[in-house]
Amino acid sequence: MLSISQLLNSTTPKPPPQPLKKRKMAAAVATLQPPNSTVYVKNLEERIKIDDLKEALTEIFSEYGTVIDLIAKKNLKAKGQAFVVFEDVEAAERAIKEVQGFELFDKPMLLDYAKTKSDATVQSEGTEEEFESHQRRRLAEK
Repeated sequence: MLSISQLLNSTTPKPPPQPLKKRKMAAAVATLQPPNSTVYVKNLEERIKIDDLKEALTEIFSEYGTVIDLIAKKNLKAKGQAFVVFEDVEAAERAIKEVQGFELFDKPMLLDYAKTKSDATVQSEGTEEEFESHQRRRLAEK
């Protein structure tokens, strides 16, 4: 089995550079949602074990700030996606700018701010009532 650093530094041939138009679109992905401390990551390799994926994502994103939570699930609807919760919005902003398009397991990651605050963020910043209200609202949206 390959180590995380071997996977991150894989020497597989890179595809030719994308036309400028496609690169601009990929960079624009980060501006779709208003800034918050939770980063939504998509286009992840679905065949990688969840524990290996979480370890790789933690190694990458911890360079940009304190990661307080990382959510990646293996159910069919959530495969290939993850949420990385930072301690502050600035760390999330730096991570999105610098990691956008970074290849992990030979697939370029696509990043954006999450649509809503994470449970971990609401729990640390708010009261117990706010947290319960947040959870009810989030579950109602599912």
